[in-house]
Amino acid sequence: MTPTLLAVSGFHAWPVTNGYVLRVANLLEALLEWWEIVLITPPPPEPSEWPIAGRLREWRCVETECPGILLASDTDAWERLSRASAAAVSEFRPAACLLWSGPDSLLLDDLRLPPTLVDRIDAATLHEWRRMRTTRGIRNRLAVLRSATDWARLERQIVRRAAAATVVGGADARVLRRLAPEAADRISVVPNGVKPERFDELSSIHPRPTVTFTGGLNYSPNIEAACQFVEQVWPRILALHPTARFVVAGRRPRPEVVRLAERPGVEVVADVPDMRRVLREGWLSVAPMVSGSGIKNKVLEAWAVGRPVAMYEIAANGLDIDGPAADLVATGPESLASLVASVLGDRDELERQARAAHLAARSRTWKASARAMSHLLKQIAGVCEGEARPGGGPPRA
Repeated sequence: MTPTLLAVSGFHAWPVTNGYVLRVANLLEALLEWWEIVLITPPPPEPSEWPIAGRLREWRCVETECPGILLASDTDAWERLSRASAAAVSEFRPAACLLWSGPDSLLLDDLRLPPTLVDRIDAATLHEWRRMRTTRGIRNRLAVLRSATDWARLERQIVRRAAAATVVGGADARVLRRLAPEAADRISVVPNGVKPERFDELSSIHPRPTVTFTGGLNYSPNIEAACQFVEQVWPRILALHPTARFVVAGRRPRPEVVRLAERPGVEVVADVPDMRRVLREGWLSVAPMVSGSGIKNKVLEAWAVGRPVAMYEIAANGLDIDGPAADLVATGPESLASLVASVLGDRDELERQARAAHLAARSRTWKASARAMSHLLKQIAGVCEGEARPGGGPPRA
């Protein structure tokens, strides 16, 4: 008999509009192989046909102030979420519960949830501490410090109450283990995955040497990364490759990102319909992250189409980088510029790195991540591991 899982997300589960939803949507799809799923989310921000909706046992939406997202300040929506979760427990008797970041604070209420795994995704405490590196001004730094302290208190409480907790990267896990050492053995890393594309032998790259940076361009770690790369790294690359292009592509670019297009060789492309085309035209991508936490989906997405990624160490969190890809992890602006310029100037090395990138993506699938999460869920629920049901379960009206 297939066990039932109650899953609760703080974002809509479809369409994919950010990294949080990317993780939720793909893990749910893969988890259907082992679980019947009752899902509670905010309603989608726009009408969209979710391919797996008919395979869920139940999908219930909680109305929120802001379409698609549950805000901390939306007290009415939080009350509705709490009632909906309690009702689902009573009606469906799930064997386990999966709470994503945000709704995992339901553990602090007396809802009598079944054994619960909280997927923090990223450690918010780590994110705030890293913001200190780039925050200027005593008042601003004190505000970030207060935020980090508040997050540390909340994450400690949540992890202590959970039967198990997961995050996407080792750095995030280490922070949570320090916050709650008594729960350290219940904190696991379940990385994001990717769906590898075909490897096209670099046939689609742009005639000019092209470096790409992708992601949400209204997200502060991406803004900082793109701006610092253009200021500190790109001039060094242009000095060696005067015809090179740096393409910054992503959703909703902030004004400071748009202004980057005024610099030599820099192009900013907003809200592209297919990011894979941008990545395939690039010779390689960069992830020059100086803040943030979690895993960088931009790295996995570039690898999936066979494009190597030069990055700082922060971007390598959760990726277990080895082989040729490890040769592209830089220690600073000068090192990053040297690595990028070297690959742009050596077609054989570019080909070697491209093949290694595609191979790396093939070993990092969403199904592998979901299998690890399913094992944890069955462990806390006391459910024996059994055979997966064919096709992830029957369609439901």
